Amino acid sequence: VITALISATIFAVARRVFGAIGALCCSILFLSLPDVLSSSPIVMTDTTVVLFGFWSLLALARYFETIAWRHAVCFALLASCAIMTKYSSLYLALIPPLALLVSRRWDLLRRASFWIQPLLVILFCAPWILYTYRFAGIGFDPSLRETVFPETIVLNIRLWTLALGPWISILLFGAWAFQAAFLDQANPLRLIMWIQPVALVFFQSIAPVCCETRWLISGLPPLIILLSFALARLPKWCGLAAIAGTVAACSSLSVIQFRRPPNTIQPAVEAVIHR
Repeated sequence: VITALISATIFAVARRVFGAIGALCCSILFLSLPDVLSSSPIVMTDTTVVLFGFWSLLALARYFETIAWRHAVCFALLASCAIMTKYSSLYLALIPPLALLVSRRWDLLRRASFWIQPLLVILFCAPWILYTYRFAGIGFDPSLRETVFPETIVLNIRLWTLALGPWISILLFGAWAFQAAFLDQANPLRLIMWIQPVALVFFQSIAPVCCETRWLISGLPPLIILLSFALARLPKWCGLAAIAGTVAACSSLSVIQFRRPPNTIQPAVEAVIHR
């Protein structure tokens, strides 16, 4: 259900950029990616983090567009839900200041609606983090890392590229690089989507945990939205043919190569039942 909600959100956003057919291909592309397929059937919080994080980015983009209090509060609430679901969502704290820096919207610093966002996030998340850190902190062990910052940036990008495969990596990261040339013309949505992978990789590179590609799934919806922006610049049928061919190839490979991950929860459930 959560993965379907993410896919539906991608469709809703991409439809305004790329049309209904292109948006449908973008949503199917997300569903057919290896990390998404392997994470969806497992009882984990990774896809929930992706959903709340993606929704918070859309709220932040709307805030930069309208400067409305409701969008500022919406971003703070959704970001807080993501952070309280899993600490890996703390990368969201980097996105508003980076967006401010890249867009040069210094006027927002004089608005109370901008500052209410970090205040609400701290208000909601600080008590939860203080209470749960003694449990979650067990997984924080910098000694488990084989590399240190900034080498971890290269490691995370390399792992992400290997997980996606060469052609999907070229397509998604190529779209990100292509949009970098048009940042001065970018609307708030495109700007926020471009910044998110940067903040995500940087945070995962400094976090005291092992590098795992499942924590980078949060970057896939923004990259796919950037892909829709890039393909929308092509002649209509060229862009649709490109995304449709990619989806067909990715889906075929997923069906052939995907192996359902072992159910690690079932043995524990059975042990409790038979006790």
